[in-house]
Amino acid sequence: MAQASSKKEKRAQQAQERARKKIVRPVVVGGLIAAVAIFAAWSYFRPTEPLGEHFTSMGRTHIPQNTPPPRYNSSPPTSGPHAGLVRWDNFGTEISELNQIHNLEHGGILIQYNCAMLPAGKSCAAVETALREITAKARRDINRKILLAPYSRMPRPIAVTAWRRLQYFDTADEEGILRFADKFINKGPEFVP
Repeated sequence: MAQASSKKEKRAQQAQERARKKIVRPVVVGGLIAAVAIFAAWSYFRPTEPLGEHFTSMGRTHIPQNTPPPRYNSSPPTSGPHAGLVRWDNFGTEISELNQIHNLEHGGILIQYNCAMLPAGKSCAAVETALREITAKARRDINRKILLAPYSRMPRPIAVTAWRRLQYFDTADEEGILRFADKFINKGPEFVP
C-alpha cells in the first residue's frame, strides 16, 4: 500500500510539474517577446540627437534688394528680413544674405563653405568638388531646392542651413549633410515646389 501511495504521489508530482511547465514556458516566451517588442519600439521612437542648432525666428518680412541687411542672429542667417529668390544652383560667388533667406523661407537648403577656415593643408578646390558632388546627390535623391555657394562670414569651414536651422561641419561630411537636408527640406514657412 505504501508503494501504491508513493506511485500516486510521484504521478501527482509529475502532473504538477507538467502543469507548471505549461504555465511557465508561455509566460517566459511571452515575456521575451514583449521585451523584444518594447526594445524595438523604444529604438524606433526614441529621441535622436538634434541636427544642428535651432534659432529664434527673426521674422520673414520682404524688403527691397538694395536695403542694407540687418544683423542676423546666426551666421549664415536662417531667418529674417529678406529680398528675392536666387535660382537653385551652384554659385562661385557669395549669395547675398537677403536672398539666402528667401530661398530658406521656401523650404530650401543652403550648403556654404569658407575656404579661409579650412585647416592648413586642406585644398579649397577639393572641398568645393566634394560639396558639388554632395549637392548633386542631394538634388537627385532628396529635392532640387538646394544651393551651394561660398560664404566668408562664418566661423567654420562648412555650414548647412534651413529655415531657423544651422549645422556646421569641419569636413565635407556627405552623410551628415544629406541627413540635415533630408530632415529639413521643405520645412520653411512657405511651401513652394
